[in-house]
Amino acid sequence: MDDLQYSALVVFMGYSLADMPIERILLAKTESMRKKTIFVVADPKNSDDDPIGDNKFEGYGKLLKIGMESFVNKIQECWPQDTNLGFNYLEQIIISNSLDVNIRDNDLKLFFEQGKFEDGWLRNEVLQYLKNGHQIRKSFSGKGFTLGDKITEGIKDKYSLKSPIQSDYVPKLIPRKEEIDEAKRELARDSVGILGVFGELGSGKTIFLRQLAVTLVESGKSVYFVRYGDFISQKEEIDTLLKQLKDGNEKATIFIDSYLNQLKISQYIAKKVKEVRCVKLILATRAVDGHGDEGCKSISEDSSVEIGQLSDLDLGIFVQIISYLGLWSRDLSGKSFKRQKGYLQRNCNAQMLLILLDIFNSEHIYNKLVRSLNNVLNDKKIKKILFVICFLHVANITSKDIALFSYLLGDDGLGNLKSQHIKQLRALNLWIDDDSGSSILALFILHHMFSYDEITGYAFEILKRVRNTEKSYHNLKYQAYLKLLNYRTMSRVFGKEKDGDKDKKFTFLRNYYDDAKREVPILIENPQFWLQYAICHISIGKFKEAQDYLDQAYGKASQKDSYNVDYIDNQQARLYIYQGIETEYKEDAFSFFKKAVALLGGRIKEDEYKYSIIESFWNFLEKHFLHFEKNKQEVIQKVLADHHEKFCNFCGQGPWYKQKIIRGCEKVFEKYLPNPEKPNLSKNLSSK
Repeated sequence: MDDLQYSALVVFMGYSLADMPIERILLAKTESMRKKTIFVVADPKNSDDDPIGDNKFEGYGKLLKIGMESFVNKIQECWPQDTNLGFNYLEQIIISNSLDVNIRDNDLKLFFEQGKFEDGWLRNEVLQYLKNGHQIRKSFSGKGFTLGDKITEGIKDKYSLKSPIQSDYVPKLIPRKEEIDEAKRELARDSVGILGVFGELGSGKTIFLRQLAVTLVESGKSVYFVRYGDFISQKEEIDTLLKQLKDGNEKATIFIDSYLNQLKISQYIAKKVKEVRCVKLILATRAVDGHGDEGCKSISEDSSVEIGQLSDLDLGIFVQIISYLGLWSRDLSGKSFKRQKGYLQRNCNAQMLLILLDIFNSEHIYNKLVRSLNNVLNDKKIKKILFVICFLHVANITSKDIALFSYLLGDDGLGNLKSQHIKQLRALNLWIDDDSGSSILALFILHHMFSYDEITGYAFEILKRVRNTEKSYHNLKYQAYLKLLNYRTMSRVFGKEKDGDKDKKFTFLRNYYDDAKREVPILIENPQFWLQYAICHISIGKFKEAQDYLDQAYGKASQKDSYNVDYIDNQQARLYIYQGIETEYKEDAFSFFKKAVALLGGRIKEDEYKYSIIESFWNFLEKHFLHFEKNKQEVIQKVLADHHEKFCNFCGQGPWYKQKIIRGCEKVFEKYLPNPEKPNLSKNLSSK
């Protein structure tokens, strides 16, 4: 019954209503299923057989008197071309011998605007770079032009690319040379069986995985990507692959993108990596995904690669690509290479996300997007579908699960969708069967094409639907519930990434949490709701209100059996440090510091949350340390000494989205802890 109720579409072929059990099921769920139930019967022009009659059919759904062949033809009109039908959950990366694939300007524009790419040209572009990258001329400060200075030998940080590339060869993709080399070095080590790849939303992580995969195949490695699917089918194919590798004395590397959306198979393969020596696993996720859930931390990686800001070389190449495609604004198109590069560095912080959002803001791209979505935006019911698609992309929850998609939309969801809507969404690479849909495009659409009332209205509908779902990270409905309450996710949904008006963004978020309480009253019993509401206020410096909401979180947690308050303690400690930074009274500052330290000392677990608090000590100590009396300075140094040994152990194990935290903590220890024996832990986590 639930399978039918939550299906996106129910199609009965022939005269199924002659079967009484079928009619009883439909009768029980008529209201919820009528809009998504279709009966396909013979075309009356070709058949006189009608044992039931139109009225009975139409009482349960929509009647299509077009015949089976015509129905199949209509399905094929909407069906994506060249797609795998789901019988194979392992995609092997194979390289063609030919490099003669022309990448048109339109292909590149679709890639940057929509994340849409063809495997063939992406692979060939990576191979072209491996073959021709050494042709690129680079101008370093004080060195002038050099020809034949091989990219494959790397770029030293102390150099800065000052002039445009002067070469017959123009890369069409950001090479990510430094990160690819780092990943290859780590995978070459026997001690590394599981490599983590992480980056923020819009960092180019998915494309990086493809670039790395092609590079590995070119060097003679066997590479597979795990496609989204059911665990049993995936497991069967993994077992078959492992047997083939073992029998043939061969090795392979397996990639899983957004692995938290496929946690069961990720955990299964990770276990196999430890048992056999014939396979290595690369798991990719966003840097902050999975925090707060123990199940997703059960995979212990051996090393990691971070996809962060663009390197100096990559930024210079990006400038050239933008110029090649003619995507600069009128003002910037007339600027020198150096000024264009400086703009991307200064205004976009050399981040892929901010650069592409800036490109989307250009008038011609924005207008083209509005025209492409015109029919969708003008129909409120279809616009709701667009919201769910975009939210799933931004929240990094797979949208390929049609049952999840239908469940989040509710009873009036996919039944309103017409074939032209699907074609429009697929043309923008946003439909649910597209693997490479752009989270940046989804974010841009949420920012510019949905009002506050539309976002909150759709979000609250989903919250009401998923509020009582099973609390498990394997449950994607529960993930949606968490993300709709999560400050970081909703902050992105509401706020322009470069919007300097923090007060405006805060007003949207504060109103969102206020309205959520009214629309979904049960939320006031949830400690997580009050915690996220407090974080919202901490971010804007409203510390008194933040404390009030943390008190509510503690109170609600105390009413629940064995509720873990560690995450509330984290934010309480962070709030104490921020209050200590804000005050000008050194006695008050020291008191806040002691309160924060007391919360850290009470923690049983050594994790990234604890050390993110120690990382935040930096600004506090920079402001107050020299103004404290000697005895207080000694107390602070003793606190740091007590945590330093545990910190060193922490660096050798556990989650791999913590490089920034480690670097920040090292900075604190190196300056304020006298003469500790401390290795440079942030440079190579994988040395463990």
